[in-house]
Amino acid sequence: MYCLELAGEDDAFAAREAEAAAAGVELLAPGLARAGHVG
Repeated sequence: MYCLELAGEDDAFAAREAEAAAAGVELLAPGLARAGHVG
């Protein structure tokens, strides 16, 4: 499991960008997400 700090104003957009490098990205709180597998 990985913890991701999201930058910018739009967390949903940042999470979608993170999905390009990680699987299972889930928003936890404003500016914070986790990913189950990075590949």
